[in-house]
Amino acid sequence: MLNKLFYLFLIFFIVVYFYFWYLAKKSRHGFIPEYNGTSLNICSANKNCVCSEVAEDKEHYLEPYSYKNVINDAGQTSKVADIIWQSLMIAIKKAGGLVNTRSSYYASATFESAFFGFVDDFEVRLDVDKKLIHFRSASRVGRSDFGVNRKRVQKLIVLLEANLSELQNKLLKSKSSHQ
Repeated sequence: MLNKLFYLFLIFFIVVYFYFWYLAKKSRHGFIPEYNGTSLNICSANKNCVCSEVAEDKEHYLEPYSYKNVINDAGQTSKVADIIWQSLMIAIKKAGGLVNTRSSYYASATFESAFFGFVDDFEVRLDVDKKLIHFRSASRVGRSDFGVNRKRVQKLIVLLEANLSELQNKLLKSKSSHQ
């Protein structure tokens, strides 16, 4: 009886393992999202996506990041946007993302999970006029992501803030050494 139970469990484990392996392999052959020029892609009905563009979609919504009070722009909005953008690209790379598409204040990247190698799509857009950063992070396969995409965006915000803080410290040191 114990042998039979063991073999049933082993077969179940093997089936589940290969199912996840198949899904991970399938996710590597997905398509990189295309930018429409104005907003990020909307989330599907699945619970494997977060996006800051559609506030009405409560299930997938997360707040955009406001950089209004991060750096004093002193009338140099485009220069500040460039600094924010460069810091954001560094944060994506530090978080393990691979930037695939990059245009004027829009980028798409992919992230790969450590265990099975699931590929997730990530998009980011800078709204220079409103001083907001919009995010979208979505799993290519499955119905749920166990909060991975929301945590990814939160991690990127922390990395972005660390990059900006480091930059501000360098600027302050530079100003004080020139005085």
